[in-house]
Amino acid sequence: MEADRGPLSRTDWVLAGLQALARGGPNAVRVEAIARSIRVSKGSFYWHFKDAAELKLMMREVWRIDAGEGVIERVEEARGSAYEKLQTWAGLAGNAAIVGDFHGLKLEPAIREWARYDHAAAEMLKSVDEKRLSYLSQLFAQAGNPANSYENASLFYAAGIGLDPLSEGGLADVAMPLYALLDALLNVSQPLGRASAMPGE
Repeated sequence: MEADRGPLSRTDWVLAGLQALARGGPNAVRVEAIARSIRVSKGSFYWHFKDAAELKLMMREVWRIDAGEGVIERVEEARGSAYEKLQTWAGLAGNAAIVGDFHGLKLEPAIREWARYDHAAAEMLKSVDEKRLSYLSQLFAQAGNPANSYENASLFYAAGIGLDPLSEGGLADVAMPLYALLDALLNVSQPLGRASAMPGE
């Protein structure tokens, strides 16, 4: 083991755990492997956490807040009509912020894989999905189709999740199909113009 590179905080360890999850899946979230990847001893870990279970708890909580409340806050900050907010969601999805970007990591596919084998991760993911779907359903209702708002939200949300792995393989864009689906679900024949959804635009 290499010498410690300096004191690390709990946040540093949580981010390192999320990096390990994104890069290697659930089996990569092991104290010794994470310590080796960030060039510190395991003693640094046990200064902050009782065990790996506590680290995973913090990882789930950080992602839950960022992927749930954090994503909705970013859409709300864009302001505009409900239709424009849905466009913003589509643009963010195309730029990875909805489907799992966390400090540059494409994390959500790994979170969903983790949830297949871990009950606590599955419960956390369900709470995030419910929060996102509830928010999108409200936007669809406000945009003019309240009778089918939840069904439309479900299709729109699932499309973003499904397009992400195709995008990773270079087989599809994410944002443009979501824009088209949004207009189809709301029967918008002439789009009102794309919201400024992409960070940096």
